[in-house]
Amino acid sequence: MAQPRKAAAAKPGAKARVKDSPPRAAQAGAKAATPTSGPNGLTVTLALFILFCLVGALPTALGGEALGFWRLPTTGLQLAAPPWSLTYDAPLARPIAMVANATLHITTAPGGSATIATLEPGYPVQVTRYATSGGVRWAEIRWAGPTAKTGGSGWT
Repeated sequence: MAQPRKAAAAKPGAKARVKDSPPRAAQAGAKAATPTSGPNGLTVTLALFILFCLVGALPTALGGEALGFWRLPTTGLQLAAPPWSLTYDAPLARPIAMVANATLHITTAPGGSATIATLEPGYPVQVTRYATSGGVRWAEIRWAGPTAKTGGSGWT
């Protein structure tokens, strides 16, 4: 069994402790146990609203504009069309005859990457309609070759 501690004699010059007052460690524990005044409900609500405005509302507004759900009332940063959209213009009343002025790489669809034909400058073509894909203007053309198998149609 443990024996009780012996009381040490007070050192000369040390302050005498009052027997009724608890030790300092007990006083610190008592102070920590008392409730402190924290943020009230209005402060928490305001902080959450500001956090939503900064983190939630701006990406939601910009995402809605990019997806075409709405238009924001800004003048400098509006998107004409989402970058991945594909819009076709009305077909031309009749094909327009033109001559290629540069090397044309023909694909099967607007924005396509697989080249099905390459036409050199000076080659006669007919433009049948236009489309816009990702902000780039495409023309659907037809061309004729010396034989039936060398002609075709595609987008450039």
